[in-house]
Amino acid sequence: MKTRLLALVFALFLLALGTPLMAEEAAAPAAPAATATISGKVAPQPGGTNQGMVAFFRRDGGPPPTPGAFRRVPDQVALLNENGEFSAELEPACYYIGFIMGRTEAMVGPPREGEYTFVAHDAEGNPQRFTVEAGDKLEAGTLSGKVPTPVEVSDFFTVKGTISDENGTPLQNAIVLAFKVEDQLKRPSYMLQASNPDGSYELKLAAGSAYHVTVRTRYGGGQPQPGEFVGRYGEQELKPVSAQAGETVAGADIKVFQVPQPGPSKSKGERQLQNPPLANKPEGVGPPAMR
Repeated sequence: MKTRLLALVFALFLLALGTPLMAEEAAAPAAPAATATISGKVAPQPGGTNQGMVAFFRRDGGPPPTPGAFRRVPDQVALLNENGEFSAELEPACYYIGFIMGRTEAMVGPPREGEYTFVAHDAEGNPQRFTVEAGDKLEAGTLSGKVPTPVEVSDFFTVKGTISDENGTPLQNAIVLAFKVEDQLKRPSYMLQASNPDGSYELKLAAGSAYHVTVRTRYGGGQPQPGEFVGRYGEQELKPVSAQAGETVAGADIKVFQVPQPGPSKSKGERQLQNPPLANKPEGVGPPAMR
């Protein structure tokens, strides 16, 4: 069981770290990807605050971000300056632009108390799209918007299942993350903020891609922390999920394991008592490190 848990934690660490497993075996470093720059400014906000974060969502990653329990994860984020201005380097693509006002650090995650979010819209109330090619320096102008409206369910397929621990106890308030299988950077594309009290979850994903689904109890990248519950769909091997728009993938149950606490560190004296030095040691006796 311990070996299986360590393997699971390592696999989730690779996903969270965002580094391809074989990156160190590349014959030569890859050339830097060509980028574009997009700049702009947020329209004056109620209360006169310009503090916040701008988030960029690739159009080919799915519909614009929507409110509710499940959310798209941005492809890039940047902070607004004191004048509400922003500038960011992006990969060439078409983007939607969203804002989380009141946020003071460039971090992903759902709006917290005192923050509010909206997506840049045009005069007709439609989400604006911003396309940049390699080398472009696009000035987006002054952007305003509104709270996003829910998109049609036909844009998505649904993944449903139950999250439980090793004893079969349902796990509530777990964060469910979906990673596109083809994304070599291993960045989550969608997230569900919290599973239900009975451990059930329902995650909507943009049709047209396959996803790996994982569970954590703490949002953020990096290695899972001791005490945190982690899991993935496909206990022995990741199982991708995909479906046509409007379809449902049911029974995507996930068993989670708690990352163990590290053992107490041993003092030098304790280590010596457990591994006393060998006096008058004959040649070739002792562990390899002592030979």
